[in-house]
Amino acid sequence: MKYFKSFLGLFGVLCLILLYSQGCDSHNKDDFFSKNKHHEMVTFNSEENVLQLVLVSNGKTILTGNLGVALPSVLKQPTKETCAPGGKDCWFEWGDFARLHVTAPETQDDNDNCVTVEWYSDYGRKLEDCFDLTEGVHWYGGAETKVQSWPIENVAREEAPYVTGDFLQPVQFGGVLETYWLTSSGAALHVDEATPLFTSWNTTHKDKFCIAAADRWPYEERKNVRLQYEVCIPKSGENFKDVHKRSLRKYYKLPTQIPDAKMLVY
Repeated sequence: MKYFKSFLGLFGVLCLILLYSQGCDSHNKDDFFSKNKHHEMVTFNSEENVLQLVLVSNGKTILTGNLGVALPSVLKQPTKETCAPGGKDCWFEWGDFARLHVTAPETQDDNDNCVTVEWYSDYGRKLEDCFDLTEGVHWYGGAETKVQSWPIENVAREEAPYVTGDFLQPVQFGGVLETYWLTSSGAALHVDEATPLFTSWNTTHKDKFCIAAADRWPYEERKNVRLQYEVCIPKSGENFKDVHKRSLRKYYKLPTQIPDAKMLVY
């Protein structure tokens, strides 16, 4: 009888632990994104089944977008979230299918005030994020096209590999391109050059500018797909021109001399 009571006591403790852990897990899955104040930058949209990114600076919304647009719908919201103290360095996992790492500056005036987004997947063949083409906000940058629109949101562009080509051919870009875009609201978007990048806007996802990493032609086959980019936004008192000048110094080496005139001969 003594051992039986001990067993019941141990069983009761185990039940309490199990119920507590299930309650915590349920809280993480149902309420984490909507109630955790460390995540005002990233929230879960249950209607569209995606994470939403919202970047705010100087009291104004600079950029909004959906993360994980190409993830299978059955995955729904992340199964695990891990954040460092302060919530500025967070990992989101969808089982062993995909991982998302979002890093933000501690304060608005830290370093370059840039948010880093990194996707990794050993199984998914496409990782895609789409940003809102908000009315009144203009987008600049990108690649040379047959019909050069300025700003670029005024036209639609089918998804295509972001590589140099013959712009007389359908959906191909010309011989000049940069993985860099700037918005009049003050967002400077730079995609890591190692990303097998595809871009599109105003087509499959209406009123969206989309970047995707995909394991298909013309890129070489790879073990895992990786999409990495940074979004820099204004510091206190800055505007989009300040962000642009700061980003150019961050991502590109500016010329130090006048180029040879032979380089400019047609």
